[in-house]
Amino acid sequence: MISTPKTFQASNVQSAVWHLSFLNILNRGAGLLTSLIIFHYLDPASYGVWRIALSAVAFILPGLGSLTPLVITETIRTKLGGEAYGSGLTLWRGFVRMTFVASIFCMGMGMLFFPFLARYFGIGNQRLIVLALLLLPLWSLKASGLAWLNVSYAFHQQIKIQTIEYLVYISLLILFLSVLHQGVWGLGFATVGGAMASLICVLPILRESWFVSNSTFREEVRAYAHLLRQHGKWALAGQGLRSLLDSGRIWLLGIFVGPAAVGLFGLADSLIGYLMSLVNSAPALLAAFPRLVQDPPRLVQAFTRSIRIGTLLSIILFVASWSLIGPAVFLLFPKFVAAHELFRVQSLVILLGGISVGLTGIYTTLRWQKKIFWLLAIRVSFSFLFLLILLPRWGIWAVAWEYVLSTTLFVFLRFERFYRVFTFRLRDGLMPRLDDVKTLFDFFCQKIFRKQRPL
Repeated sequence: MISTPKTFQASNVQSAVWHLSFLNILNRGAGLLTSLIIFHYLDPASYGVWRIALSAVAFILPGLGSLTPLVITETIRTKLGGEAYGSGLTLWRGFVRMTFVASIFCMGMGMLFFPFLARYFGIGNQRLIVLALLLLPLWSLKASGLAWLNVSYAFHQQIKIQTIEYLVYISLLILFLSVLHQGVWGLGFATVGGAMASLICVLPILRESWFVSNSTFREEVRAYAHLLRQHGKWALAGQGLRSLLDSGRIWLLGIFVGPAAVGLFGLADSLIGYLMSLVNSAPALLAAFPRLVQDPPRLVQAFTRSIRIGTLLSIILFVASWSLIGPAVFLLFPKFVAAHELFRVQSLVILLGGISVGLTGIYTTLRWQKKIFWLLAIRVSFSFLFLLILLPRWGIWAVAWEYVLSTTLFVFLRFERFYRVFTFRLRDGLMPRLDDVKTLFDFFCQKIFRKQRPL
């Protein structure tokens, strides 16, 4: 039986930090290993077909789980006897039920429309899209189970489940791609197999979480609708715009240029995502900023220092990436050599990583989800207009430059809105200081030697 600690001592928090740190290392290591296997055995055209198929899932899945953090918070309050006693557990059952039903509905609608769209636009392997859509209910149930482990503070269980998933996924990748030579279908079968393995481990946890409350269906729907109306509607709408942009970019590239271009963009995008994750200090900022909401000068000071340090780290990563990524692509992914020049263009967004993470933390802290939605609407409109005009002329390079320009626009708009409310000297947020270098050095020492200050 999984249970939540009744009191959160320093040892509890430190244990969670260590488990989450290990889980982060596990995710990055497994992602790197699977990328090595996939990009070694597949060519850009084959991998591009799978990215197009997976974009159908990527368009739907984030919307299903965008309220997960709010549901986790409310349920934890209930388990610890907070003000919302009873309502959080009712909300939890409604969350599990509604997301699963929605995933089944979206899978059915996707199987009906996405293959038709692919056939209409001349994108092959429509059946691969159907295979990818099978991941929707699998990933939805898995996400619900892992979220309950967060509620129960059982991070060690998360490590076990995700380790099993990665072992099955990597084993199936080797079997289907190296031994059976199934190509892109092997990648699809391995992905579904890994998701099923993790779901088998999660089902007992879901069964346990389901019986924490005996609420009725009407109560669950009412609790879920209340959360959506009070807190989550703008976050849900914003996540929908992000998914629309990410999936729409892939489909437009596939329509105008072809699956091979999608594969090349996929490698460059994966490399950018991996490097940007090294700049991601969002969990630390989300823990620090809320403490300073009632003290605007200190909040601004913390924000400006976070973007100074983040920008300094971003510059280091940008310079290192230009030196190392090229030889790595030539050596490890000879079929994707053309993606190297694409990466050089897209890597410009790494320079914005520090300030982007800081802005994300500050907007979340200030509950500016509505502002984020409208700024995202501007970004999405700019991106699609840019792509529709220039993709037929520039080809894959239009996507690379759209990625850079739309990211820059989004960062600028968010910074301008924040600067308008909290006026401060720009040099305080842009000019590195000596103590920032020392902080960054300490950060690297902790990452390399795994030293953790006592809490």
